[in-house]
Order: sequence, then C-alpha cells, then structure tokens
Amino acid sequence: MTSGSYAIIHVSAGQKAAEGQVLAQFNEYMQSRSQSHTPAFVTDSEGYFRVECAPQGASSVAIEAFGSFLVSSGYAISGIASVSTGEGHVGTEVKFSGMSGNEESVVLSTLNVY
Repeated sequence: MTSGSYAIIHVSAGQKAAEGQVLAQFNEYMQSRSQSHTPAFVTDSEGYFRVECAPQGASSVAIEAFGSFLVSSGYAISGIASVSTGEGHVGTEVKFSGMSGNEESVVLSTLNVY
C-alpha cells in the first residue's frame, strides 16, 4: 500500500438497506476501528467515507471495508456487480441478506484519490 494515498468513497443504500439502517451500523463500525478510516457525512441512505489505499486499489479497499463490516455484523453477501450510478460514475453494487432475510444493497463509488 502506498503510504499517504486516500480515497473518498460514496456509499448509497437501496430502500431496504436504508430502512434497515445498515449505513448507520457501518458508520459505527468504521468509527470504532483504529485504522486510518475516517467516516464522515453518513446518513441513513447515503454518505461518504475515506480509506487509505494504493491509487489503483481504491475500489477494492472500499469493497473490503464494507464486506468486512457485513460479515462481522452477521450479514450474508449474495452478490457484487459493476453498475452505473445516477451521477454518471461507475460503482460497485454489493447485495446482501439482512437479519430479516430480505435482500438489500448498497452502491460504492470512488469519487477521489489523493
């Protein structure tokens, strides 16, 4: 990993995920970690967080951070796919089953690497 490189990741929850408050749980998870992740501006349905990464690996690090949260919180990941966001960015949709067994999803997109 290149020291000092960071990525700003936008995360947007689908309706079921927003209702299930998965992003609030993710925000708590990120804040409790002692690594250089710094969440900010996370609401029930969308937000942004920062991860340390190599410039070419921002998407992978974001997926790893969200996936680790899901697994450690008892969610089951059911799919990962590339999607286009409403803002014209390419993002990664992560589908998972919540505690209720319903399929939920979020879209992660890298906005900036610096």
